Amino acid sequence: MRQGRLKLNDRGVAMMVCITIIAVLMIFCFSLLAVSYSLYSSQNNSMQEEKNSEAAKSLDLALREELTSGSEDSFLNKYLRFNIVAGQDALVNTKGETWPHYDPDLAEHDASYAKRYFTLEKTDGVSINGFPSRTSVCMWWTLDKAENDENEIVHLFVETECVSGSQSYVITSEYELSERSGKPSTYNPASEQREVNPADNRINRKYIWYWKYLGSE
Repeated sequence: MRQGRLKLNDRGVAMMVCITIIAVLMIFCFSLLAVSYSLYSSQNNSMQEEKNSEAAKSLDLALREELTSGSEDSFLNKYLRFNIVAGQDALVNTKGETWPHYDPDLAEHDASYAKRYFTLEKTDGVSINGFPSRTSVCMWWTLDKAENDENEIVHLFVETECVSGSQSYVITSEYELSERSGKPSTYNPASEQREVNPADNRINRKYIWYWKYLGSE
């Protein structure tokens, strides 16, 4: 009778040992799964960030080439010329501005008034592997006093952002506006291009605008 009880107790101990071993193995397996998921998630986020970075830099470079080309047939250059203007290229005069310069300390010149956003969308029917889920461009310009000079310098900022999932990449480029006198601009002084000149601004054809790239961050 006593031997039967001892065998029964041994079986109970053995069962407890088996349950403990199984529990340890399950915890170990769950730990491996958690580590694997963490590595996969980290790698996936890294790939998304790299894709966003490459896409944003590529778009930023394309915009830079268009801005600094000096082409007066460029849609972007036309848009900037007709909207960053008041009257006859009188940038200091805010009367008639369709795009106010950015100055957070001035009324109606803060981000909500002075920053313009453009969202880029993929063409219908075109599938691009790794293309960011959202690509946007924000532009604003500022007026800065030149040293020992009453003239004001125009700086343009172009911020490009690409977003995929929870990852995003932003690059901001800065440009300085220069005017070159001499050969008249080919812009139509009474433009009918409402898509780029909704306020029907006039442009001083004695001057040609061009943008100097200053750097990115």
